[in-house]
Amino acid sequence: MKYNGITIHSPYAPERAASRYVDSLNIKKGCYLFLLTGPGGEYLKKYLMDRYPGSLVVSVYYNKIFYDKAKDKKLSWYVGSNTSLKSFLGSSIPDFMIPVLRLIVWKPCSKAFPEIHQLVADTIFSFMEERNGSVVTTVNFSRKWIRNLYLNLKYINTFINPDSFKISKPVLITAAGPSLSKMLPLIKEHRELFFITALPSSLHALEYYSIYPDLIVNTDPGFWNRFHFRQDFIRGIPFAMPLTATHLKVDGPVLLINQNSELEKWVSSFISIPSVKLFETGTVAATALVLSLKLGSPSVFVAGLDLAFNDVHSHVSPHTFDNYFKCRESRVHPYLDILYSHKIDSQHQGSNRAYQTYANWFNNVRISNNIYRVNPSSSTLNFFHSVKGSEIIQLVTGNIRADSTEFFFSSVAKPKSFDLIDSSLHAIIKKLQIVKREIPEITGFQDLVRFLTRDESLTGLFYLFSLQEIIICVKKLSSGESCTVDDLYPIITTAEEIVRGTFEHNAETE
Repeated sequence: MKYNGITIHSPYAPERAASRYVDSLNIKKGCYLFLLTGPGGEYLKKYLMDRYPGSLVVSVYYNKIFYDKAKDKKLSWYVGSNTSLKSFLGSSIPDFMIPVLRLIVWKPCSKAFPEIHQLVADTIFSFMEERNGSVVTTVNFSRKWIRNLYLNLKYINTFINPDSFKISKPVLITAAGPSLSKMLPLIKEHRELFFITALPSSLHALEYYSIYPDLIVNTDPGFWNRFHFRQDFIRGIPFAMPLTATHLKVDGPVLLINQNSELEKWVSSFISIPSVKLFETGTVAATALVLSLKLGSPSVFVAGLDLAFNDVHSHVSPHTFDNYFKCRESRVHPYLDILYSHKIDSQHQGSNRAYQTYANWFNNVRISNNIYRVNPSSSTLNFFHSVKGSEIIQLVTGNIRADSTEFFFSSVAKPKSFDLIDSSLHAIIKKLQIVKREIPEITGFQDLVRFLTRDESLTGLFYLFSLQEIIICVKKLSSGESCTVDDLYPIITTAEEIVRGTFEHNAETE
């Protein structure tokens, strides 16, 4: 069979050609999750399953004719499908399988369909960048998520009814890139024209110019995120945040964000949460952007979304962490030298890669035609209109009444169901103890997935709070060994300890 003059499989011995190609890859014996791009017929998949028993194979076909002949349609996708490739990969490749993922490209198809192959390759690269970041984030922040969730449920008292929150003013989102510095005087002068949504790392600069935002979007669960919030400045300002974000003693109303994570699904199974549903983005800037459009804003302007250094500067000035750098200043290492060293270190430690990952996300998702990037940096974002700072005033002046508030919402008291969090967590502990007594032997990936999903009310816990232990089990299975009770016991123990630990918070954790 030929396409564009290129033979996809040998007309005489296609099985032997497939086996030789796999052998040339020198993949060690074990269990893997193979991702095949342009596999053509079933020859490559069949040999992989024979040579690496217990493995899983996900196939991306460049032609529907090949897809129609595939035996396993559930783990197969073709160009032209109603489902996007990134959505298919997200539903077919769980995070805990990323360490044993092996990408295999069938070269005849990549040569026969070069443009399709390049699009598929770019999408897979973007997916892998995001999922690798997700795995690292989950392993590092899982304990903080459950702690934050518990404290937020306990201590937030006033919630915004998501159905009532409407914005008819243009939204101006303040990110913390260096370009925001030039915009701040202009924002202060024309404050009344915008509904200002602030990202946490821009708050110090806004406070310096006495610009009080209308809404603060907070998604970061980490320790350092707390330093951006000064209680006197944020008092009374509404927040939009998921329950897993950093717990702060805020007295303003809170608009809860539900990004449909495993943890949020788990919580929703026993607590009714009034929230606005958004898809997960991985960056607070994208969350704020999607939220602004969801709340009805006619247009959204983003200032400080640079995703790049400006000379040696990584953030707006002033910034929360300026003092952190300045306190390290000395005669031998002045402030600018410290900033330069920070830039070099960041480039080697992955900041540029993180910037590119965020840029890839924005460039792969067309959110709206009405989004504008103010004073854009050298980092290209395809779906944003680029405008200069002075131009946005011309764009919005005359379209709204300067004396109008142009946004409104209603608040509700904490639902009584939130008081069930203690008893619900105790119930989870009892279920964990039952599962602990019934741990089976796991001999393959199918057994592991079946074990992890045996109880829907526990699935979120297993996926999130024992991801590191699950990855250890996956790696062991990939080497051809089976998981014993001793391997799986830490999964249960870790989850149980985390749930128990939510009851033992003190003034320091709060």
